[in-house]
Amino acid sequence: MRSATALPSARRPIVALAGAALVAAVLPFAAGVPTQAASGPTGTVAAIAVPAPAMPDLGPAIESEADYQGQTLCSPKVKAGAAKLAALIRATYGTSSIGISRPCSDGGQSEHKEGRALDWMLKVTVAAQKAKADSFLAWLLAADKYGNPAAMAKRLGVMYIGWNNKFWRGYDVARGWTDLKGCSTDKAKKAAAYDTYCHRNHIHISLTWEGASALTSFWTGTPLAPTCTQGWGTSSAGPAVAGGDLVPVTPVRVLDTRRGTGQVEPCRLGQQRWSGDRRDLVVSVLGHGGVPSRNVAAVAVRVAVTRASSPGPTVVARTTATSTRIAVVTPFSTAEQSSTAVVPVASDGTIRLSIDRGSADVTVDVLGYAAPRVLSPAPTAATTTGLTHVMAPTTVYEAPGSPLQPGETRTITVAGRGGIPTANLSGVLLTVLAVRTTATSWVTISGAPGTSVVAGVRAATSTHTAAQVFLPGPSGTVTLRNTGKAPVTVAV
Repeated sequence: MRSATALPSARRPIVALAGAALVAAVLPFAAGVPTQAASGPTGTVAAIAVPAPAMPDLGPAIESEADYQGQTLCSPKVKAGAAKLAALIRATYGTSSIGISRPCSDGGQSEHKEGRALDWMLKVTVAAQKAKADSFLAWLLAADKYGNPAAMAKRLGVMYIGWNNKFWRGYDVARGWTDLKGCSTDKAKKAAAYDTYCHRNHIHISLTWEGASALTSFWTGTPLAPTCTQGWGTSSAGPAVAGGDLVPVTPVRVLDTRRGTGQVEPCRLGQQRWSGDRRDLVVSVLGHGGVPSRNVAAVAVRVAVTRASSPGPTVVARTTATSTRIAVVTPFSTAEQSSTAVVPVASDGTIRLSIDRGSADVTVDVLGYAAPRVLSPAPTAATTTGLTHVMAPTTVYEAPGSPLQPGETRTITVAGRGGIPTANLSGVLLTVLAVRTTATSWVTISGAPGTSVVAGVRAATSTHTAAQVFLPGPSGTVTLRNTGKAPVTVAV
């Protein structure tokens, strides 16, 4: 975890959010200092009377503590929750200089590069400005009338705060304010040259992806469900086996995180914790509707994702904790997006889902199943003609030390790899993973000329995926091409 170093240096230029955008959407403010006192990094609230935002009564239900979600993406566009919080501050405290977005070329880790961090420019040495800071932080971290600590911070999705030599964590509320990078103990750092480094001339606020997307209860009135915490090690690690033809069934819903279907209670699929807790969601897919309760090699599932908190997260399915990932959905908005995939089933009748960034509501419908295929004697061209064969996910191409260069075309062979036949092959379902670029780029994949749809996958600093059926043609090959301007590491 990089809680302290994750704070931006603020010495680099920041693009300020314009004017009073979204002011009409914010809550009215209450005059005077907060009525529910809370201690800040400088002690009690300043004596100068300044307004504070209203403390809305949204009932006792509230979000859980924030997750630490450090910057992994280059997406500097100002996010809705950050824009609304800036507007709320301006509506309450008047004209304010608030920086949100920062160029991706700027060095170091910073949520400013994801459009979800705010720098409110206030000086602790100016009494009137310090009074505003004290008023706002007291309001933000006060308990509500139901006893919820740091109520407004939780309802806004505040991940951490830096101000006046101190650091506050939304993912460890009970810890309170602590020293920020030695600023309160190192005498050398008390010099004016360290005012930016020690956040004495601005309040830094980083939001979680949920807060940044304005999905939290301060804006919606309804608390987000907690992240699903089902143990990721519960599914059996039985080997995946090949399957024969898919047998269609009337679609049956086996998971709905928003309603709690298939889970103990409503929850959201969430990214891996900084501590290493993967939080895969284990889903029982057998014995529902027309799906047999045993003797199933794989299932065809439709996975739908809605209210994704971050832009372009990848939801993947796999059989066990260590098996190859199968890309399912990459939503680029909070609206519902869905896709289908064929996923081998673990020996206990489950599959598992994970998301690489943020959180989302997820549903899973089983559309069909495949019984195990007899592999002895080995299948021949005559016996495989006209059939769909499900196989364990197999990596057919991976070159981590040799990224695809801008404009480069690379031909890869898929026939004969991992059990794929070399003859009489009508098509293969390939998942392309593109990762580790210095800027957003695009990779296309195509099969035999004139016979396959050309698919594209967006490549950025985090993993993005695409899946498509391709006809390799007589040579058993497909073609990758980097149409962007940055090198891309690709796996198929």
